[in-house]
Amino acid sequence: SMDRIELRSGNQVVNYVYIARPLSLQEFLKDIDYSVVVTDRDKKPLYWRNVEAPEDKTWDQIAPEDKLQLQKRMKNMYEVYLGDTSDQLGYIYFTTPKYLPRIRYLVLLELALALLLVGFSSYGLFLLNRIEKDTLWIGLAKETAHQFGTPITSLMGWIDLLREAPEEGISSPELSKMLDYMTTDLNQLKNIASRFGKVGSQTKLVPTELHTILQQTVSYFKDRLPHLGSKMDIHLISKIPGIKVMLDTELFTWAMENLIKNCIDAMSQKGGNIFITATHNNKYVFIHIRDEGKGIPHSQWKKIFEPGITTKTRGWGLGLSLAKRIIEEYHQGVIKVLTSTINEGTTIEIRLNIAEQEEEKK
Repeated sequence: SMDRIELRSGNQVVNYVYIARPLSLQEFLKDIDYSVVVTDRDKKPLYWRNVEAPEDKTWDQIAPEDKLQLQKRMKNMYEVYLGDTSDQLGYIYFTTPKYLPRIRYLVLLELALALLLVGFSSYGLFLLNRIEKDTLWIGLAKETAHQFGTPITSLMGWIDLLREAPEEGISSPELSKMLDYMTTDLNQLKNIASRFGKVGSQTKLVPTELHTILQQTVSYFKDRLPHLGSKMDIHLISKIPGIKVMLDTELFTWAMENLIKNCIDAMSQKGGNIFITATHNNKYVFIHIRDEGKGIPHSQWKKIFEPGITTKTRGWGLGLSLAKRIIEEYHQGVIKVLTSTINEGTTIEIRLNIAEQEEEKK
């Protein structure tokens, strides 16, 4: 589809140059899915697309009723002048793309869902603040509301991107990719709301392949790390494919997210890598979460899992405390600081029991 030109030195061909053939405006309009009419400087239609008139005929060849219909449609279209004051080429008439109204409704729907979830979390905070008997529960509610921030911020970003879309619209692959990201963030909001309801109630543990859960968690953060810190990356090294443990997936994922966010906070000043390593023996699965952050003094290794203990200027210090409760009380596992060196990083270890065959059959 390109023209080839020979480059010669005397009588010998030394190279070739390929030049793309120019694409006419009429050929370009063939791929447009909304109504377009192109006219000359006297506003006589030259060719058109997606209007109620034959597209394979010229203006002089179409029937009189088609001409009237075409002129009537042009009165309800946007008009764009082609050329400048010294060179008048003609006009383009067009309508709004068919999918643009759907995008507007989608933006409103996403915004309404986000506001609805924020409203539920705010109402929960209102009820909990009326009974200030348990500081931990009040802090937990605020920690939960804080967790809505990342997916809601992401949704607002996609909404702004849709609003700033050009008049010709967004290509189908890009729109599909944006919808996938927005769906992921909405599912994250749904999971957060579900997790909050499970804390303090009985949970049912089921045999679950842990490798898949770790992959999904790491993938979620990998797509969003550039927005959370500079020069950060997260890696998964797993040697447990096919190994199952007794899990409540939502609560365990919540614990992992708190641990990873703690790593991100520890590296907020200098950046670095987060390594999630999963291994096993005959009885246990071991998960190591290692960062390259500021480290924890040895005297604080056990205290960091207590409610209210934090080195951050903001927050309730409940992230690690909540992770400990989920791992040890709900999953009968063990969580601890394995190693930590000041200005080099910290490794936290989680130990979980491998699901027995009898439990998997139930």
